[in-house]
Amino acid sequence: MGEMYGRRLVFFITLASYTVFQLEGCLGGSNVYALLSCRLLTGIFGSSPLTNAPSQIADIWNARERGLASAIYSGMPFLGPIIGPVVGGYVVMKLDWHFNFWLMFIFSALSLLSGAILTPETYAPVLLRRRAVKLAQESNGIVHYVSTHDLTRPKSISRLMFTNFSRPFVFLVTEPIVLCVALYISIVYGTLYALFAAFPIVFQQHHHFTSAQGGLAFIGIGVGIIIGLGSTSIQNRIYWRAMEKSETGHAAPEARLHQAMVGGVLIPIGLFGFAFTASPSVHWIVPIIMSAFFGTGIAQILQSLTSYLMDTYELYLASAVASTIVLRSVCAAFLPQVVPTMFERLGDEAAMSVFAVLGLVCTPIPFLFWRYGRWIRSKSSVAFKESSLDSPSQITTRCETMSEKDVEHP
Repeated sequence: MGEMYGRRLVFFITLASYTVFQLEGCLGGSNVYALLSCRLLTGIFGSSPLTNAPSQIADIWNARERGLASAIYSGMPFLGPIIGPVVGGYVVMKLDWHFNFWLMFIFSALSLLSGAILTPETYAPVLLRRRAVKLAQESNGIVHYVSTHDLTRPKSISRLMFTNFSRPFVFLVTEPIVLCVALYISIVYGTLYALFAAFPIVFQQHHHFTSAQGGLAFIGIGVGIIIGLGSTSIQNRIYWRAMEKSETGHAAPEARLHQAMVGGVLIPIGLFGFAFTASPSVHWIVPIIMSAFFGTGIAQILQSLTSYLMDTYELYLASAVASTIVLRSVCAAFLPQVVPTMFERLGDEAAMSVFAVLGLVCTPIPFLFWRYGRWIRSKSSVAFKESSLDSPSQITTRCETMSEKDVEHP
């Protein structure tokens, strides 16, 4: 939708709906069916920032400057679930469960208000379309202006809707980069949510933590995420050096992958370490420390691969990100349901080792992109290609040629 009507309108409608549907929980939930229905709707409308926010970052900041903004965005979807159990556990213990809904309502309402006041439209095709309409009005309809982005845009609304709604699923089938990134992020994200079911077993059942203390056990992952985000400054310097060495002044998207390569190694280390230290005989601080390695890895992978998608699919980034959101949301919903059974039948070590093996299998993905990414992009009709760029000398030559043609000699 953001690629049809712009970022601002989609943000406003979805965030307003998300805020309103929090009220069912705030009022105590009239019945379980109404509460679950509202939770479904908040999940649907709450997915909008996950797909549109990275696109807006790509709209506002150029490739050199967007590293920090991308890191902040990437960290929030992981820090939120980590902070949630800590805050939610104490709110339930001291107040009541529906006060958590009041907190979400207040924060989402503040976000809606600040966004409505401060956030402008940023999507270039929509801005150009508005400019074309304005110019046509100023000419009293004598001249008809059309944005270059709209020249190939479907005229039929139904066709336009079908094209935009199907694009994320088409990308999953036709774009290997999108598919591999979606699979990797889905496994990492699903593993994080699986830990939400595993931590109560390890810390509350085995180490006899209270529910509030069980929430504090997630601090290890939170610290790891902060460390992972802090490594963005190193990644940015590597990317800037790649830009300086490039003849066009534009670094290849693969220059964003160093963080993912490091994070891909840290994730299986953290998960295997957690698996073999989760038994009651080991002090509880050890699995928390090992979970920090996992937290660092997931922050680095999500930040790095999101930046990679930004540079590779800048115009259709919302669709590329939406493809990853679909898979990762399914994994995040499904895996926590099977974790208790896995721990019961396989035991702590074997159950967590399954997730560690999945992370290990995905480790080569950023390394393969680093080696073959340019070749893969060259086969795509929508991905960034170096051949579309001119070197500074070519630009200067073309400008001088145009200037000579424009000058009238007496």
